[in-house]
Amino acid sequence: MIGAGKVRHMRVLPVALVASILVALQPAHPARTHAAPPASSAGPCAERSSDAAAGAEVRTVHGRRPLAFEINDGQVDASVKFLARGRGYTLHLTATEAVLALRPPRPGGAREGSRSRTDMRDRLDSLPATGEPAPATSTVRMRLLGASAAPRLVGLDRLPGKVNYYRGNDPARWRAGIATYARVKYERVYPGIDLVYHASGEHLEYDFVVAPGADPGAIRLAFDGAQGVELGAGGDLVVRAATGELRHKKPFVYQETAAGTREIIAGDYVLDGDRGVRFEVGRYDRTRPLVIDPTLVYSHFLGDVAPGNDSFEFGVGIAVNAEGQAHIAGATDYLAGTDATVAKMSSSGSTVLWVTYLIGSGFDEAWGITLDASGNSYITGYTTSTNFPVTTGAYKTFLSGSVDAFVVKLNSSGAVVYSTYVGYSAGGPGETGYDYGFAIAVDGSGNAYIAGSIDASTVVTVLDFPEGLPYIGTAWNFGKMWVAKLNSTGTALLESVEVGPGASDTLGTGIRVDASHNVYVSGSTGSAAFPTTAGAVQTAFGGGDRDAVVVKVNAEFNALVYSTYLGGATSDFAIGLALDSSGYVYVTGYTNSAGFPSKTPIQPAPPGGLTDKTVFITKLNPTGTALVYSTFLGGSLLDLGSDFAASIGWGIAVDSSGQAHVAGFTQAYDFPRTSGAIQSSLGGDWDGFVVKLDPTGTVLRYSTFIGGHGQDVALGIALDPSGNAYITGATSNRRSDTGALVTADFPTTGPVALPDGSVQSAFGGGTHDAIVAKISDPGVALQFVAFPTVFPALPASGKVGVPYVGNVGIGGGTPPYTVQTIGGTLLPAGLSFGSPVVTGTPEQIQTSLITVQVQDQVGTIIEQNFTIQIQPPTTPGPTGPAAGATAVSPMPAFTWSATTGATAYRIMVATSAGALPTASDSDACPACLVNTVVTSASFTPLPGVLAPGATYFWQVKAIVGTQPSVWSAVASFSTRARLFTFSDDPLVAQTTAVQAAHVLQLREAINNRRVNRSLAAFTFSAPAPAVGAAIRAAHLAELRTALAAAYAQAARTLPIAEPEVQAQVTTIKASHLTELRVAVEALD
Repeated sequence: MIGAGKVRHMRVLPVALVASILVALQPAHPARTHAAPPASSAGPCAERSSDAAAGAEVRTVHGRRPLAFEINDGQVDASVKFLARGRGYTLHLTATEAVLALRPPRPGGAREGSRSRTDMRDRLDSLPATGEPAPATSTVRMRLLGASAAPRLVGLDRLPGKVNYYRGNDPARWRAGIATYARVKYERVYPGIDLVYHASGEHLEYDFVVAPGADPGAIRLAFDGAQGVELGAGGDLVVRAATGELRHKKPFVYQETAAGTREIIAGDYVLDGDRGVRFEVGRYDRTRPLVIDPTLVYSHFLGDVAPGNDSFEFGVGIAVNAEGQAHIAGATDYLAGTDATVAKMSSSGSTVLWVTYLIGSGFDEAWGITLDASGNSYITGYTTSTNFPVTTGAYKTFLSGSVDAFVVKLNSSGAVVYSTYVGYSAGGPGETGYDYGFAIAVDGSGNAYIAGSIDASTVVTVLDFPEGLPYIGTAWNFGKMWVAKLNSTGTALLESVEVGPGASDTLGTGIRVDASHNVYVSGSTGSAAFPTTAGAVQTAFGGGDRDAVVVKVNAEFNALVYSTYLGGATSDFAIGLALDSSGYVYVTGYTNSAGFPSKTPIQPAPPGGLTDKTVFITKLNPTGTALVYSTFLGGSLLDLGSDFAASIGWGIAVDSSGQAHVAGFTQAYDFPRTSGAIQSSLGGDWDGFVVKLDPTGTVLRYSTFIGGHGQDVALGIALDPSGNAYITGATSNRRSDTGALVTADFPTTGPVALPDGSVQSAFGGGTHDAIVAKISDPGVALQFVAFPTVFPALPASGKVGVPYVGNVGIGGGTPPYTVQTIGGTLLPAGLSFGSPVVTGTPEQIQTSLITVQVQDQVGTIIEQNFTIQIQPPTTPGPTGPAAGATAVSPMPAFTWSATTGATAYRIMVATSAGALPTASDSDACPACLVNTVVTSASFTPLPGVLAPGATYFWQVKAIVGTQPSVWSAVASFSTRARLFTFSDDPLVAQTTAVQAAHVLQLREAINNRRVNRSLAAFTFSAPAPAVGAAIRAAHLAELRTALAAAYAQAARTLPIAEPEVQAQVTTIKASHLTELRVAVEALD
């Protein structure tokens, strides 16, 4: 942290927060909005927001949830003309009264299944096995005594958004396209007096507008259903009910002046009988209209600030159309139960165009969403409701167990096209299966593909599949992974496959489909019997309680194209999955396994090691046989302390350039982030994050926190055609560890018009609000402008084994300086930071993003991000035999250029170039004649390894420590033809008689080679043995001498192993002559 009086450095932010909108997925709505507070009142988030100085303004606007009024189109009783929903109550406006249904607080603040626990992880943890009825309500009716029995009700200020209700499985009760209004007016309730209901933020107000000459004394209110009516402190009217109290604030009475200002008139409530109330108004100008404006506030007896005491909303899935309009799937308990919701945002992010509720009697939650080219949205999730809204002719119209998956298709206006349960059943309703839908995809024909988990007695097809989602408790009853294909009308299940051996605690959490209708699924499994395919990245279970899994199922759903584990010895979950047009698969999740497979990681391991959940981001090749990259991203510090902090990767998307975008959430103060981050420091308990990797997975293009002081999670992520990232998730005003209330300050860019066009400007109350954010793609390399100090760039790359020297340099400011790396960033292995010099010899191939901080004597601080890419060792270059050389000796001296720091070299020689490996980490070559490791930059094969008159191909690589270079270019050469051919039979020890002919041939062959090497023929002094004569030691000695000279001329050592022959002592053996023959032929 920067102390008081310290000057923060300036930055240029290429990553701009275009929109970050706090929004509940429900029609909650104001007619009047409040301006954002001045910058000086930004409170605890002011310093954090200043990080976004240049590229985007991140403003925190404080406010409460607004109200709006829906016209009754049959969603409630016909006597109701308009309705509005507030925190803790619902308002029904009939012709003669206002009916307030007041919801009580939940006992202890947590109804099971409402997910309103203080810990965000718990919200994603415990699901109910069955639905629960809404809490009991109390009702208070406000009537106007002596008023007109049939006033005219009209909606005023029509709002642009629509609301869709699909309640239960009776289509007659479904309502779509319901209009909403900012105000509702009762005309002439008394002579010359109108009554207007409207909102102030989330609070209900009602105005009596008294025309000139009309009598405000005619207004009399009665409260039926109240337990008591009394005047409170400050002139408020307190109406007590069984579940809480309605507090009517002291009436604000005024008249408009000709100048447009308000002239305040004295006014009070006066009790009139047991439940009656009237107004007492001071002197006013009866020639002008008079307005009496009370404000209604509903308070629970237990206090609505108690943890877990109110509603929640959250978004899980998100999809974006070509116009940049985000569609969000999630859930809310705003309507008293837990209901699935889907909302559509405008492309500017300033308006929620519509919201659709999918309402059953139990627990209904949407998780996955996708769009087709026509703008239809497809949603999956799960329900415990026996009356979930399904359409006539749907594939499955009944709940067949405790939990069923569902699939819903909405048109571009949010109206249901089809809706169906999806789950297995042997006998129908009343069974006890648990079938979940977590992810959904759609093909070009409109067929929907669903991934989840299934636990049923009926098996359609069995392959055996995976599991995984963070913080899922045992109540979920996961069995096997399940993948299904639904036809375009939602009337038939075209394909379905279960994967996972029995109750293997296995599920699918991400799904994509390619143009050929192959299906890709991510998930995880607790089973070591999960089926994998030959050649897959990892074919064996890594151990621990579960491994991540990635599978590809063919279009016919009858075979695995590939299937692989991704895991180590502890716990590994794959959650999100993305697919590019070339068939590369991208997955994210979390791991705490040291053996999790990695390749060219940006972060080889998080600071402090893999002691808690750490994000992984992995890219697989199209065949599932190799990693393109696999990296960790995480931190170790929890709120600047020493506790290990979790980091979870949840959603992933890939752009047209192959760059992966990942959303998740972290507790780690030192989570990696880039210099252009929208938010460079952890805001509170949990913060969301968004990161982007380049196509090679070795460069972190951007990484930013996004959150306030409470619990903030980013879950779903989607991209528009321009590469802008859209995220959804949830925010809270409570800490997960203590449940303590904190400032609800998730960063926003301003108010958003809710489904009906009303405005929400900040956290809406309850335990959690859904969030939607759009982050623009910078499209250029990150930049950094430092003031007042200046950094020259560190060398951007180095090589394993080659000494690296970089000087961050310091200029400007006031010396002396303190220079350090911060945020848990690590230099590449082998390098050390000497303030300000980075030196050392890199030890491994890796890319590191480091943050260097300089502080001068007066406290000025500057930070700079540097990327250092350590490349493989220098590749050696073959020098001899030269490429294309001919007439080379069959025993050549291989030579190559030396590599700095090399501790060894591996050379391979084969008879074809195709036999040589190309991957630098491959040391196998079954067809090679030479595959050996040497410690110097030369090698000579043994005699007889290479033959005369043949063509050979060879390559070499350097090894520095354990890090290999890439293989050199393949060089070829041809050996010269055999210069002399021995005509007699081969010599075989112990069986071949040594004859004079053998010696004579050796003499001829040796001189043949001496002459070929420009040496004089050797004069043998020992007489040539006659045929049948004995062979003497002198004959062999002279042969050795003659041959040794030829070897010396070739700068080679004579390869003779037999002892020197001695006259009268040495027995002449066939092996003596065999060695001479081999040595002679080696000179070819």
